[in-house]
Amino acid sequence: MCPRMPAQAVVPSLQHLASSTLCNTVLEVFHALHTQEASLSTWAPSLHSLLSLHLQRSLYQELVEEVLLRLDLVMASSPALRPAVRLLVPALLGPQLRRLDFTRLRVVADKAIVRSLYAALPQACPNLQHLTMGQSFFFLPELVSDLDTKLAQMPRLTSLSLHYIATDSILTKLAVHCPNLIQLSLKGSGKVTDECVGDISGCSHLTVLDIQGTQITGNGLLEIIDHCPQLAWVEHCPFNCDSDFKIFKSRQEMLDLIQKGYLELQAQNNRAVNSETPPTDATGVVKTQYNIRNFWLFNPKSEELLISLLCPKLEKMRLDFVFQDMTFALDVAPLSTFKHLHTLDLNFYDNHRNPLLFKILKTCGLRIKTLIYNVFADYRSIVDCHNIIARTCPNLTHLTFIGDYRVEGQEDTETDALLQSRTPDFQPHPRLEELKLGGYCTDGRLVWLLAGAPNIRTISLDGNLEQLGDGAWTRILAENSMDHLQSVWFNTSTKMSMASIHRILECPRVRRVGRLIHLVEHTGGARRDNLTQLLEKARRENWGVEFVWVTPGPILGGTGEGDPPLPHI
Repeated sequence: MCPRMPAQAVVPSLQHLASSTLCNTVLEVFHALHTQEASLSTWAPSLHSLLSLHLQRSLYQELVEEVLLRLDLVMASSPALRPAVRLLVPALLGPQLRRLDFTRLRVVADKAIVRSLYAALPQACPNLQHLTMGQSFFFLPELVSDLDTKLAQMPRLTSLSLHYIATDSILTKLAVHCPNLIQLSLKGSGKVTDECVGDISGCSHLTVLDIQGTQITGNGLLEIIDHCPQLAWVEHCPFNCDSDFKIFKSRQEMLDLIQKGYLELQAQNNRAVNSETPPTDATGVVKTQYNIRNFWLFNPKSEELLISLLCPKLEKMRLDFVFQDMTFALDVAPLSTFKHLHTLDLNFYDNHRNPLLFKILKTCGLRIKTLIYNVFADYRSIVDCHNIIARTCPNLTHLTFIGDYRVEGQEDTETDALLQSRTPDFQPHPRLEELKLGGYCTDGRLVWLLAGAPNIRTISLDGNLEQLGDGAWTRILAENSMDHLQSVWFNTSTKMSMASIHRILECPRVRRVGRLIHLVEHTGGARRDNLTQLLEKARRENWGVEFVWVTPGPILGGTGEGDPPLPHI
């Protein structure tokens, strides 16, 4: 059995206690009236008036979110209650509401509810600051055809996310209607083109822009960047900017702008290369420099890597490689000029090239704290990549390694033996805080990564976990007590048993463990009583641990029947 853990559940705040109490009261009345449509129709408006007049803003926001979360479960488990839910949900909107997200819950995916909520905007929520719309409207494009007139009445918006549904007409006069916008996401909105660039460019306070999946070209993006001096983070796709991402008017213009700087760089000594002096043209005029912090290049040429000359504040770089389309050798030396780079996202889509990985990381690895490496190759051929990363990125705190796979007939022990031996003088990732492993996970691979990582907080395992067993956790915890560990997540079937869960619970700060259905004795969903016993023990001893059976639940220590919240832009 699991050893006794100290009580560690967080004491809820007074506001949270008040919110939970009010939520329970509201839902008790709702369930009592749900069969009486006339009574419910009268009670809902009175509830709206009561909450709007008497609740402090932050309490109101928390209460609405909690009620919506609970109604989400009601609709999922009791379809017969949907008509009653449709009457209640619109009554929850009010002037204190600052955030409204139409994408997080199933309750707002109901077409009737979506229509009523949309109709109430913005009169019911005149002080809204964060609005997210997307999946709920994806199949109702006619409903949002007048969204521009709605936005015209929401001048306080600072964050607007229109996923998959935005059009050029919706964004008409956006800067006039929403002058305080700081974040704008148009992700997946394929009908957005350069026609709206002028409207977006007027949002001079923008710091975050997501145009992935739109038709905004390199020309359009350059115009936006030129007119939004505070814009720092641009999420984009290299294939929706004229089939090749360009932060400039054309690929050739970018090459022309930095070619001279590239040639000059070759002639300068290291001191000049590393100086903070901005690049100048032949007349001595300082070239345009941008505030951009992230950049994405596909099959980059060496001179394109010199983007640091024009974006000196660059912090994150994504490099995508399809080697069958790459007919040139890459000189990675320009990566040494990135003074602020801390995040590197590398994608080797069609093969491994370990020597290229080594060259890239040897050049800039000392600065990297977050590395995302996606490689399509078998585990045996890429196992040495772990050695490369450990040797060249000693300051790594976040590692994502995904895409590799198992080849039948290869001995795991022989492959794991290729990992550089851990010694008192060499531990692979002593500063690691987060590990995401999405390939073929063996016991030896996991032990090698974690046994010497005392600061690890989050472990997320995906991909092929069929050979991952209890022995890995026994060996890891024999060397590393993982005192900071908070979350362990395994996304597919494993050889792990409940014995591994008991060992993980020995870590003093664990708050979340799942998915328990993927334990070996739970194949086919059997023996759910293990979950029931853990939940009961956790409640009795006040552990404060969320045990997830299938999907994360909304309540700490709950049954795990809910859906995980989606991240905000």
